[in-house]
Amino acid sequence: MPTMQSLGFTMSTMYYTEFPYDCDQEIFKVVDKLLAAGIYTDNFWLASGYSAGDDRLRYTFNWNYKRFPDPKAFFAHLNEQGINIIPNLKPGVLMGHPYK
Repeated sequence: MPTMQSLGFTMSTMYYTEFPYDCDQEIFKVVDKLLAAGIYTDNFWLASGYSAGDDRLRYTFNWNYKRFPDPKAFFAHLNEQGINIIPNLKPGVLMGHPYK
């Protein structure tokens, strides 16, 4: 049997992870509006903007601290609200990866 969480409401966004900074705060605002309306979110599919480099390309094993300054607090805040975060992972490492 699937877990109850897998049958719940899942948010997904590309828009909010594309802001130049503080994307986490924008996501918190959306979640708060949904909760205020009685719409509970079980899962949040985090688009790959969190992994963007300065060149705007997405890189595996990279975290954009301008967009999400405190990843541990971001995950903790949503987890405390019962929201499971599912980060979008790129399937490969680009030749121009910043850690190469």
